[in-house]
Amino acid sequence: VIGGLPATVDTLKVGTTGSSAPTLTINNGSSLTATGARIGYGAGISGALIVNGTGSNLTLGSGRIGVGYDGTGRLTISAGASAVSPGAVIGWNAGSNGIATVTGAGSLWTNTADLYVGNEGTGTLRIEDRGAVSSTNGWVGTVTGSRGTVEVSGQNSAWTMSDTFIAGYQSGTTAD
Repeated sequence: VIGGLPATVDTLKVGTTGSSAPTLTINNGSSLTATGARIGYGAGISGALIVNGTGSNLTLGSGRIGVGYDGTGRLTISAGASAVSPGAVIGWNAGSNGIATVTGAGSLWTNTADLYVGNEGTGTLRIEDRGAVSSTNGWVGTVTGSRGTVEVSGQNSAWTMSDTFIAGYQSGTTAD
């Protein structure tokens, strides 16, 4: 999605079947609105979603964003771009692997509900170089066998929560 044109879809799925590793890029002030999103949707499949540049935006309606749903997913919000979602799961199901990176001044990921990093799978959240993430609750390493890692680096980089932060919710989880 380029050139400042808005687009609207139902549930966005990047990386569903096949051997390729598709990447969807939203840049140049473009916006994409979807009900929900799944990145790395199919087991053993990779997918990436990049939201890049000031004015570029991803907005989700009623469905959460899954970064690494059954496969491997990557979400990057950079260079002043933004995303708004009603919650998110990074490393959704067992065997999945998700990495979300928010980097650069003005880059913002707003979750209006809970953000899970390593729900049943492996999840990594990186917030760098004045990037910002917000959510109601923050969960890192939720279900037995999951692994969640959060890395916050650089001055003014932050993950803010309006409620509770939970690390290693069930026994047998790893939260870094």
